[in-house]
Amino acid sequence: MVCRSTYIVVDHSLEGWLACDADALRKVLGRQAVLSIKGNPEDHQRPAELMHRIFRDNRKGFVKTVHNEKIAEFVKPQNILEKSPTFRRFASSLKGARI
Repeated sequence: MVCRSTYIVVDHSLEGWLACDADALRKVLGRQAVLSIKGNPEDHQRPAELMHRIFRDNRKGFVKTVHNEKIAEFVKPQNILEKSPTFRRFASSLKGARI
């Protein structure tokens, strides 16, 4: 039996993926949330700091262990697929995978 492994590198951190879904962020921050994200969130060297700034701009605190999960509950993978090359590679590696 041959086992095949695929390695996927997430550029910087999970927050880069989560920040690609503005709708999910607004579900957590509120419909009127200000999301000043320049460029592709995945390209930020420190996406967790980007999240801290986004939350701070909306007068909220960001706690990774709490808010990543809350944002993930509302994420639509299609929104991330449109912006994130590493997420596209991750998703394509799962197609046909035996789990």
